[in-house]
Amino acid sequence: MEFKERYGPWALVTGGARGLGAEFAAQLAERGLSVVLVDHCLEELRAQLARLEARGAVARGMELDLAREDMLDVLEPVLGGLEIGLMVSCAAQISVGPFLDQDQELLSRLVAVNCRAPLALARQLAPRMKRRGRGGVILLSSMSAFQGAPLVAGYASSKAFNQILGESLWAELGPWGVDVLSLAPGPTDTWGYQQTRPNRASIAGRMVMTPARVVGEALASLGRRPSLVPGPVNRLSGWLMQRLLPRRSAIDLLQRNLEGLYPDLAAPAKRRG
Repeated sequence: MEFKERYGPWALVTGGARGLGAEFAAQLAERGLSVVLVDHCLEELRAQLARLEARGAVARGMELDLAREDMLDVLEPVLGGLEIGLMVSCAAQISVGPFLDQDQELLSRLVAVNCRAPLALARQLAPRMKRRGRGGVILLSSMSAFQGAPLVAGYASSKAFNQILGESLWAELGPWGVDVLSLAPGPTDTWGYQQTRPNRASIAGRMVMTPARVVGEALASLGRRPSLVPGPVNRLSGWLMQRLLPRRSAIDLLQRNLEGLYPDLAAPAKRRG
């Protein structure tokens, strides 16, 4: 099938006002899909809708905090009358720093936005795709999801949830014509990444990809594989850490890379035997 026929006519993109979500919306519109953008940042949402409409795209937006417990109740009246053929879950709460320094309320919000919201949306929309015999779901994971990730423990854990959820749904829904992809990018030059103030001179800081390239690889991979680490360097790095290094060594290596990316948050000397 052509992309629009398989995944159209409408795509839902959470976190669609900026970053990877905005890039997904733009590339999906270029492929002929109409898009619904959900984001809690109203000003940026309006700006992104204006950019899409200026290109001739059909786009709608909804201001919504995905941490709300009644998120589905609020969203359903908007989505109920639309045939959503593709769901892209990009909204994310990011938290960088030692776990014990993280605010409990922030961590609860992180779980709500990063885990509960995509789970609920997939459960709401996938049955309709299954009945039609076509559709797609893209869940945003992270390279930090594949092993312990000091300084981003809560974030990485939430992305591990999406990684496994996406791969599981790939197996369950694939026979019904619904394609699912867990997308696990490395550092990507998005608004959210910039807000963490990374050290761009570090090893990890020099490996940053553009949103356009990440999204392009994701859309090309949808329906072809259960998960994707975009970028050949990232794929090689991930393969080495997951297949060759002992688990402890992989965690230590990632810790060094993250401490290089955020040197002000580096831990004191380890006290391990």
